[in-house]
Amino acid sequence: MIKVFGKIRYHWQPDIALSIAYWSLTISIFFIGWILTFEKTRIYWLTFIIWSIFLFFCILGMHRHFWIEDDKEHLHIVSLWRKHRADIPISSITKILVSYHGIIIFSDKWEHGRIYYMRKGHRRPFIKDISNCLTFNAEVEDIRQIIYEKKVGGNYENGY
Repeated sequence: MIKVFGKIRYHWQPDIALSIAYWSLTISIFFIGWILTFEKTRIYWLTFIIWSIFLFFCILGMHRHFWIEDDKEHLHIVSLWRKHRADIPISSITKILVSYHGIIIFSDKWEHGRIYYMRKGHRRPFIKDISNCLTFNAEVEDIRQIIYEKKVGGNYENGY
C-alpha cells in the first residue's frame, strides 16, 4: 500500500509465470550493463543507456495497481496492458476470494473472476478499505490457494 498524490495504491502482479519471465528478463538487462562495465577499463556510455532501459522496465513492471475513487464508488485497476485495465463500480462486485498469494475478484463483468497476485502488505489493507465502502455488498471468502479453472467442453470446472 503506497500513498501517491493523496490516493492509496495497492500493487498487484499478473500470473506467476508471466511475472517470473518479465522480472527475469528485466534483471538480465541490468547484468548485461554490469558485464559491459567490467569489460572496459573506463566508464562506458553504453552501460548508462542499458541501465536506463533497465530502470524504464522496472517502472513499467511496477505500474500495476488498484485504487479506490474518493467517492468510494469505483475500483480502478491500472495496468500497462489494456486487457488488464478496468474501472468497475464497487456495487457490481459479487464476490472476493482471498488466498495467501492474492485475490480473485468476481463481478458482473467477470463471471469467472480475475486473479490478482498481491503481497500481504497490500492485500489486507485493500480488503479492509473495499469492505468499508458503502456500496460494497459482496461476500469476502478465505481460500487456501488459487488454482486455475480448466475449460472442459463448454463448462468451467472450478478449482478453488
